[in-house]
Amino acid sequence: MYSEAKLSALEGDAIANNILATSYVGKIKVESRILEKASALLTEEAQTPLQCLLLCESRDHTLAMLEINETCHCGQTTLNFRLSGSLEQKEKQQSLLSVYRTNVPDYRCASRRFVPEDTFDPVALVSRPGSGNTWLRYLIESVTGFYTGSVYNDVSLVSKGFLGEFESPKSGRIHVFKDHTTSFKKITRKAIVLIRNPYDVCVAEFNRRKTSHTGVRDKRDFETRPGKVLVVYFEDLLKNHSNELRKIVSFLDITVKNLETRLLCLEDNSAGYFKREAKKEDFDPFNEAQRTEDEDTQDNS
Repeated sequence: MYSEAKLSALEGDAIANNILATSYVGKIKVESRILEKASALLTEEAQTPLQCLLLCESRDHTLAMLEINETCHCGQTTLNFRLSGSLEQKEKQQSLLSVYRTNVPDYRCASRRFVPEDTFDPVALVSRPGSGNTWLRYLIESVTGFYTGSVYNDVSLVSKGFLGEFESPKSGRIHVFKDHTTSFKKITRKAIVLIRNPYDVCVAEFNRRKTSHTGVRDKRDFETRPGKVLVVYFEDLLKNHSNELRKIVSFLDITVKNLETRLLCLEDNSAGYFKREAKKEDFDPFNEAQRTEDEDTQDNS
């Protein structure tokens, strides 16, 4: 908890304004069901937005909610309140709560585990480097509660929490393993193929080679071979990862307890620690000749 002196220094400061701006979610009705639990957990009077936010964060709550009369409520995200959903905007201000998201992680989608050997039939997660494979692994682990693996034994990923990285895909202790080539065919006939806009792939892979983590053939190559293939487009993951993850869980043919609850907490923490921050380049890494060549290739295909 911040000291009074620290709070006084922050109040009205540019840093405080930035904290509130980045934490602000929206507004909900005072009579919202979320308050049924929140009010019983913690309610305090005479709080500024910053004080309310820091108070709730210090009590390990994911949400801080402030009434117009400066009554502060602390609570947790629930199925009755989706952070990415539309919040009330047309009600009278007196009947609304300002909602802020604290830095407390939602542990409902944080647990992961191994299973006994030979539990799972392995499924390959195949993509070109830079297609978002590591991010999708994070999403799959978060929504299923099981570790994923890889054929690369990447130490840097282990240090970031991918504890299944060194696990053999053949062990049956992990359900999904990463591969950037078609060598996975020696292990399994079932694959999730992740496809991304090729321009974005090139830029992402260049950034990865220059920094850190945070080949698939054409889709038809997989359709002509025995087995099952699920094609996932990176752009669809960005638009609605919950829908895509439901498809993936169904494809994996596994039972996930509290699936919707895990999807809910991922709505607010879909990036985790394993996705590089998107940065709008102020230049085009592809020259006109390269783009023209690509268009000509498409026209002739």
